[in-house]
Amino acid sequence: MPLERLIDIIKLSFAAVAGIGGVIALVLGYRRQKVFEAAERRAEGAEQREATKLFNERFTIASDKLGHESPAVVLAGVHALARLADDAPTGGLRQTVIDVLCAYLRMPYTPPPGNDATTYQRLAYAGYREVRHTIIRLISARLREGVPISWQGHDFDLTGVVFDGGDFSDAIFSGGEVSFRDAVFRSGRIHFERSAFLGCTADFKGASFEGAQVDFRGSQFRDCLLDLHGARFSAGEVCFDQCVFLGGEMHANECVFSGAEVGFNQAIFSADAISFYGAEFSAGKVGFWGTLFAGRSGFRYARFTGAHVTFYNAQFSSGEVDFEAARFLSGLVGFRGAEFTGSKVDFRFSRFLGGALDLGQVSGHVPPLLPSDTLPGVTMPTSPRETSG
Repeated sequence: MPLERLIDIIKLSFAAVAGIGGVIALVLGYRRQKVFEAAERRAEGAEQREATKLFNERFTIASDKLGHESPAVVLAGVHALARLADDAPTGGLRQTVIDVLCAYLRMPYTPPPGNDATTYQRLAYAGYREVRHTIIRLISARLREGVPISWQGHDFDLTGVVFDGGDFSDAIFSGGEVSFRDAVFRSGRIHFERSAFLGCTADFKGASFEGAQVDFRGSQFRDCLLDLHGARFSAGEVCFDQCVFLGGEMHANECVFSGAEVGFNQAIFSADAISFYGAEFSAGKVGFWGTLFAGRSGFRYARFTGAHVTFYNAQFSSGEVDFEAARFLSGLVGFRGAEFTGSKVDFRFSRFLGGALDLGQVSGHVPPLLPSDTLPGVTMPTSPRETSG
């Protein structure tokens, strides 16, 4: 065999051996990596189990304080639970703590003691009231922008809670379910100013507004369902002034307005649907002064039996405003100064049996089926720039 050929064969042999060695090194490296990753997973699992065990121990100690007869001890337990939620190793465990805090607020809450109450009773009531308000403050503080640990995206079940004050201003409710269903807003001032409900359901179905001042001024409802179905507004003030409704829906179907002052003044309704179907306006005041309606709004089958419902200087720019089959029995429904520039207003099958419907100084396209000579109490437009169509 020639020497050159032998040298080539030797070179090929070395190359093959080197290649096999490289493959073996890769296999060994891969096996070492898998062993290392398995060890890491075991360590992480052990760490997770240890963190969960520590969480459960702290949870038991803190939650036991909630049943103590001393409000001061209960208050200590509430703060401990809030810190525990911040330290929770998983979102599910944080939700567990939130559920416990909300459950405490849902507990039966007696009204303030009467004049014949003892000093002990008054102090006990004040103490437990402070506990409840502290829970509200702790929750809302963790729902605001820029907090180190946020509770946004979690569920908050405040069904049936009795409120006599509380501050949710600037809170951001996003993603999860927020329930104020059957809640009672009894007294004091409840702040929701500049709050935001984003992509969630804000459930106020069956809520009762009995005398509190509930302020949503400047709040945002984006891609959200605000459900006020069957809510009762009997006293106090409820303010939705300057709120923005973009996307989503607001349902106020079968609501009863029987004495409260409710304002949607200068709000922007650009939602998919705003509905007051079957609502009863029997007393009090409901205002839509300067409000922009840029979507579908419905008052179908509503009954106006004594309240003052005013749309003064409101702008109806698009969509449809539906008063079909509404009943006007007493009180005032006023549109004075409103602008109908792009909306269709439908009063079909409505009945005017009393009260006043004021369309004076309305501009744009006024409903053509309201002849003032046959409908007592209806004030039709008189300005030359107003048209019918």
